Amino acid sequence: MNLRYASLVAACSLCAGCPSGHVLYAGQATSGPAGFEIWDIKVKDGAPAGSPVNLTQSAGDDVDADWNQPKGKIAFASDRSGTFEIYSMDPDGSNVSPLTNNTAMDRFPSWEPNGDRMVYASDQSGNFEIMRMYASGSNPGQLTNNSCLDTEPAWSPDGARIVFVSNCAGGSDLEIFVMDANGGGITQLTTRPTKDDFHPTWSPDGTRIAFESVPTGGSAHVNTEILIMDANGSNLQPISTAVPPTGDLIHPAWSSDGNFIAVGMTDSSGDYNIYTVNLTNGGLRIVVDQPATQWSPAWGDPSN
Repeated sequence: MNLRYASLVAACSLCAGCPSGHVLYAGQATSGPAGFEIWDIKVKDGAPAGSPVNLTQSAGDDVDADWNQPKGKIAFASDRSGTFEIYSMDPDGSNVSPLTNNTAMDRFPSWEPNGDRMVYASDQSGNFEIMRMYASGSNPGQLTNNSCLDTEPAWSPDGARIVFVSNCAGGSDLEIFVMDANGGGITQLTTRPTKDDFHPTWSPDGTRIAFESVPTGGSAHVNTEILIMDANGSNLQPISTAVPPTGDLIHPAWSSDGNFIAVGMTDSSGDYNIYTVNLTNGGLRIVVDQPATQWSPAWGDPSN
């Protein structure tokens, strides 16, 4: 086991007031392979409480990490084999195992709350659809089946629903949709034809959804903001910060205690770093500040 990682876990297990847990993210190292790797950093009260730990070191890009709390596993997507597949590993980066193996692109894994299954996006049918499989990678099945792009699924905390991104509203417009965990009952939550809405994430109580939004037709991740809405699509409002952000906010991830949202935010050089937003007072704090891009956070706690 990575000794630095072990020390982080031990420190958190001794701290009864550690609700903020750990944040995984996809980051570029300043040395070694040029691609993205999965990193882990301990946070407490929205602030860093340790140094970043490099969990993967492949020749490709490792991205889209998600915690499996009950089973003690992390899922992520990697193109280390030449195309993006879904992998799992232990929280210290060991025991990496491929869960998918095909010529398609498989991305954005999201675990079922009990850890038995996951959903993900795959273009094996010719366009991206939402898929579901068991934690071992067995019994893959397709939940959506249409000519639209369906991607970035996230399983609700109660296990009953899956929120995802789709352009089924028409054209290339990306909106937020939700469906039952079996693929039925698809409902459109956002209707914003001048905005592309994507990367949804659930609040830990399942009552709200945060997502990323960018003007339609603009450059990716430019003039991007984070919005929060009720789980039925109502009460839509931008995330509030006490100090205006210095750059674009992307990739929201809700903390397990519901008090913070981790985001990626650009710095003056145009690189993304990891910040947290305090949902009570709007405080904005930096968690990871590196001279390269760090984004796509996922909140969890490997000590659970």
